[in-house]
Amino acid sequence: MPITISDHAPILVSTEGKFKKPLQNFKFENWWLMKEDFQPCAKSAWQSTAHRPFYARTNHLAGTLKEWCRKKKPINQELNLLEEQIKNIQMKPMQEQNHKLEASLMNRYEENLTKLTEFYSQRAKKHWATKGDRNTSYFHNAVIKRRRKNQIVSITDTNNVTHFNPEKIAHVFVDYFKQNFQTNNADHGRPYLRTQPDAHQQDPTTSIPDKQEIWQILNEMRRNASPGPDGLNVAFYIAAWEWIGDDVTDLVMQQEGEPQPRVIADNTKALLKQIWKAKDIAPRVQTFAWRLIRKALPTGKRAGKYSKHIDKECSRCSAEEDEQHIFFTCPYARAAWFAKPWYIRMDNFISNSTSIITIILNLLSSDHPHASLTNIFTFMWCLWKVRNEKLF
Repeated sequence: MPITISDHAPILVSTEGKFKKPLQNFKFENWWLMKEDFQPCAKSAWQSTAHRPFYARTNHLAGTLKEWCRKKKPINQELNLLEEQIKNIQMKPMQEQNHKLEASLMNRYEENLTKLTEFYSQRAKKHWATKGDRNTSYFHNAVIKRRRKNQIVSITDTNNVTHFNPEKIAHVFVDYFKQNFQTNNADHGRPYLRTQPDAHQQDPTTSIPDKQEIWQILNEMRRNASPGPDGLNVAFYIAAWEWIGDDVTDLVMQQEGEPQPRVIADNTKALLKQIWKAKDIAPRVQTFAWRLIRKALPTGKRAGKYSKHIDKECSRCSAEEDEQHIFFTCPYARAAWFAKPWYIRMDNFISNSTSIITIILNLLSSDHPHASLTNIFTFMWCLWKVRNEKLF
């Protein structure tokens, strides 16, 4: 409102906000694994729907676990009750104290405190037991800050219309990616996995992992990583692998067919293992690195084979766009590597290199002070992000 006579301006406040709080989706809680009756309950719920599709079984399991959790006392309430019982015992004269009961209550208190620690550890996404006290205000605040940061309250669509309703926000995201990735090709879901390797190479990306490899991949992933649409995270699948592993493997086979012998060079295996085990590499960079090494990035050359609407040429220099061009031979990439803090002439690394793996390994084995696994892949992820921002 305008200032007319006084230097004080009134403020008009609207109490009718447009933001609508979205429904809370199911997410698996890692501390549930510490409950004795979790495994029997979850296993029974899963096996009772053996005749149904996988997605329906996960939905049924999620509903069962929510109902099971609802019947449990909240962790803080259980802690307060145990603390009161321990206090009552300790307030009695020494000769009347039941030390056996006290020790039992202390063990239960410690177990519940561990559950509470796991509860906040999963939400804070911080290094927990090794780098701080448990249940401190720092981690509580980290949970709140992360929750606010991840919340999307509004979004503007391509028609310049701002949406506040969670369902409409979701539709804007879906429509955006549909428009970017739609194609008439039958393999449009994962077209890059159908790419043919060079004549002198065996491309492992078209082979399907077997049960043992899926189990190995799970163990190399972060247990606290955000879950997929089913709400079940890595920690759950590892804990339930004994009775869910066959069904997960069958699902993969239904999507891609029977597994084929997988030929992966030893240096590629070692590099992938280092990437997944590195704690200082962001999860999004780890995923990017995995897709890069496994030839799964939708470059112009690869994606252009499956749609006439996708340009195979680089958006900056019009050369054919493959991984090596995007990250090393494009003039833009060369300039980026030659800038601070790298000061690297890429000609020295790509002249005798037959693959992108060789270039990366040569960088890692060089004496460059910044050529660490984290720095190299994070920098390459930045190049990929800048490429996408220019393209889309």
